Amino acid sequence: MTLDELEKIGTTERAQQKQFAHHINVCVAAGCLSSHSDQIKDALDHEVSRRAMESWCQVKSVGCLGLCAAGPLVAVASQNVLYRHVKPDDAPEILKPLAKNR
Repeated sequence: MTLDELEKIGTTERAQQKQFAHHINVCVAAGCLSSHSDQIKDALDHEVSRRAMESWCQVKSVGCLGLCAAGPLVAVASQNVLYRHVKPDDAPEILKPLAKNR
């Protein structure tokens, strides 16, 4: 892959990300994943869909967020918030402030 191709991919990705007002990052690195962060991502995806927030709220699996002992971790970039020890049942509470801040 050439540098031009990589730059084009980056430009396209940045443009696509601008459509979302909120980015929810779920750590799926080894520590958080061993605490079932994949289930948290699924719960957040389900709740986003249930609330019809798909066009402006993105849930994304990401690598380590740096506080493995406090995992599973969920970061909400638009709110500058990092949730620790998250459980799937926390999904509605995590999304509640975002629904008000579209």
